[in-house]
Amino acid sequence: MNRETITTLTHAIQLISRLKDTLAITWSDGEQSVFHHIWLRDNAPEGRHPLSGQRLVDVLSYPAEVRPLSADVDQAGQLCVVWWPDEVVSRFDPAWLRENSYNGPAPAEDRWQRTLWDGSGPFDWLDVPAYSEVGERHFQGCYSDMDGLRSRLALLTKG
Repeated sequence: MNRETITTLTHAIQLISRLKDTLAITWSDGEQSVFHHIWLRDNAPEGRHPLSGQRLVDVLSYPAEVRPLSADVDQAGQLCVVWWPDEVVSRFDPAWLRENSYNGPAPAEDRWQRTLWDGSGPFDWLDVPAYSEVGERHFQGCYSDMDGLRSRLALLTKG
């Protein structure tokens, strides 16, 4: 059994309730998470860059009223939502939903560890890219996870 399967089993969706402006998910351990339709649509994986997680779609480009036509658990255990009126299909990993549930208790600690340059050594300006060189291609393949990128991202540019 791989790690993804284990994660999915520990965050199994037991029940989905469609409410006026939200989807309520009851988890296999009895806990409940509530997600607003517009939040789910705005955070759907297909609207984000697969490596950086950056939004590719502006929330203002969505239809004025966003609501699910259907919300079910697919064969892989993911939440599958078909959106009205454009019938876009979104699939959410249950572990990601549980981790990003915004109605639960606050995280015990800051999830980001920031490392600042303390000035104790010289800064190598020769290694700093020019402004015109900075872009997605500059970071492509540097870090496979966003935590690695966030903890090291202190972008300085010249020019």
